[in-house]
Amino acid sequence: MKPKTKILIADDESAIRESMGLILKDEGYDVTLASHGKEALDFLSQSDFDVVFCDLRMPQVNGFEVLKQTITHKPSTIFIIITAFGDMDSAIESLKLGAFDYIPKPLLFDDIVVKLNHLLKFQNLVTENEVLKTEAAEKYIFDQIIGQGPTMRQVYSLMRKVSTTNDTLLISGERGTGKKIVAKAIHYNSPRKSKKFNFISCGRDNEALLDKKIYGYQSPTDSYEGLLQKTHRGTLFLDEIEKLTKPLQEKLLHFLENPTSDVRIIAATNRDLVDAVNCGDFHEKLFDKINSFEIRIPPLRARRQDIPFLIKYFIRKYNYDFGKHIVFVEDTALRGLIQYDWPGNIRELANILERAVILTTHHQYLTSEDLPGDIVKYQAQPNNVSNIKEAVKLYEVKHIRSILEKNNFDKKTAAEALGLSLSSLYRKLDELSIH
Repeated sequence: MKPKTKILIADDESAIRESMGLILKDEGYDVTLASHGKEALDFLSQSDFDVVFCDLRMPQVNGFEVLKQTITHKPSTIFIIITAFGDMDSAIESLKLGAFDYIPKPLLFDDIVVKLNHLLKFQNLVTENEVLKTEAAEKYIFDQIIGQGPTMRQVYSLMRKVSTTNDTLLISGERGTGKKIVAKAIHYNSPRKSKKFNFISCGRDNEALLDKKIYGYQSPTDSYEGLLQKTHRGTLFLDEIEKLTKPLQEKLLHFLENPTSDVRIIAATNRDLVDAVNCGDFHEKLFDKINSFEIRIPPLRARRQDIPFLIKYFIRKYNYDFGKHIVFVEDTALRGLIQYDWPGNIRELANILERAVILTTHHQYLTSEDLPGDIVKYQAQPNNVSNIKEAVKLYEVKHIRSILEKNNFDKKTAAEALGLSLSSLYRKLDELSIH
C-alpha cells in the first residue's frame, strides 16, 4: 500500500491552519500543523514532508528561514508559501530562494485541494519519467499557469461552474492567452473527462477539407468518420471559429439545433464576434447558440502581477525537460520580463523561457544575457521605483490610461480592448486609483 502524502502546514493564524488541516485530512493526506516558524523547523528536523504550506509572516522564525532550511536539507520538498497577494516582493523573493509556488490570501480551500491533487499527480508523471507534453500531463498543467491575481481567479471560478454543465460555450482572447488549455481544463474537470477531447483549428484548412474533418462523408464506395462522430460523449474544441465560411457556419448551426451525436462544443475566437456579426461576417443565430456562456481570457499585459509566477512554472517545466537546475531570474531580467508588453502572451513567454533555459551558461539564475534584445531594453528604461510590485503598478496604470484614451474613455470598449470584463476593469481602476 502506497504511504500517505505527508503535509506540513505552518501558519500562526489558527483559523487558517486548522481549517486547512481538516480539509486536507478529509482528502486523505497525513497532515501536521505548526503554529509558528520554530515549531515548523522542529517538525522538519524530525521527519521528511512531501509538501510544506508555510506563511511568510510568523513569530520567532519567519517563513523565509523555514524555506531556506527546507531547500537546503530536502530540496525535493514541494514548498508552497502563503502570503497576502499585495505582498508581491516577498512572494518573488521566496521564488528566488526556491519556493515551488504560492497561494494568496484570502485562501480558497476548494481551489487549494484541486491544485494540490493535480500538482502531486503532475509530479508523479515526472518521477515516472513521463514526457511532460503528453496528454496525461496536460490534464494538470492548467492549475500551474492560471495565475494568482484576482482577474484570473475570477476566470477559474467561471471555469469550475461551467465544467459541471454540458452547455456550448465560447472562450475569447488574444492569440497565445491559453484558450486551448482552458478548454482542456474544463473538459478534464467535467463528467466527460474519461472520453475524448478533440481539437481543430477552423483557419488552417480549406472549406472542403474542413467539412470532411468535422462532419466526415459517406459514398457508395467509401466513408470517413468526422470529429463530431469520433468525439461522441466527449468534447470538441473549435479554435478560431470566426474563420468558418458561411456554409460551414450554417452547417454547424444546424448540428447544434439538431445534434446527431452527443458532443460538447467549446468554441474559441481571437476576434470580437459581436463586431463580426454586425459586419455580416458571422451568423447571428450561431453566435447566440455558442455564446450562451463566455469566458474571456485577459492578455498577459493586463495581469503583469502573474508574470513572476508563470516564469517560475515554465522554468520548472523546462528544467525537467532539459535536465537543468535554474532556480529563477535575476532582478534586472525580471523587471524587463514584467515590463514587456507580450503581444504573443503566455505562448511567447513560454517560448522565450524555453530558449533561455536551453542556451544559458548560468547555473542558477537566468540573466539579461539570456533574453532577446526587445525585452532587455525594457529593464533599462528609467523609473522611480525600486521594487517589482511598484513597477507592475506603474506599467498597469500607464497601459490602462493609454487604452482608455484610445477609446475616448468608453469603459466598455476599453474593457474589451484590455481583455477584461467591465466589472474587472472597474476593480482595476479602483485598485490603481485611476480616475
